[in-house]
Amino acid sequence: MADVGAVTEVTNLHESGSTLDVAISRAIRFIELALAWLLLAIISLNFINVVGRYVFSRTILGADEVQIYGMIWIAFVGAAVVAWRGEHLRMDVLLRL
Repeated sequence: MADVGAVTEVTNLHESGSTLDVAISRAIRFIELALAWLLLAIISLNFINVVGRYVFSRTILGADEVQIYGMIWIAFVGAAVVAWRGEHLRMDVLLRL
């Protein structure tokens, strides 16, 4: 079982209410929204590219690269946000044996 006390301690540390913590929380919220919009843009670009490819026999040059790099940014920046909150998934299968 995951150590809930450690997660609560990290959460309480970040939610203590100091000016720096409030500023970081707002920045994290902005980053989350930016990543969500980036994901929607990637999905839209993929949809437009598929329709263009199969209906109009035209594709957007560089669309695949933009999608790949966008997903990489989402993965790494999202991992940083989750790590800051202490909400990373933990694999505790070996600890239960």
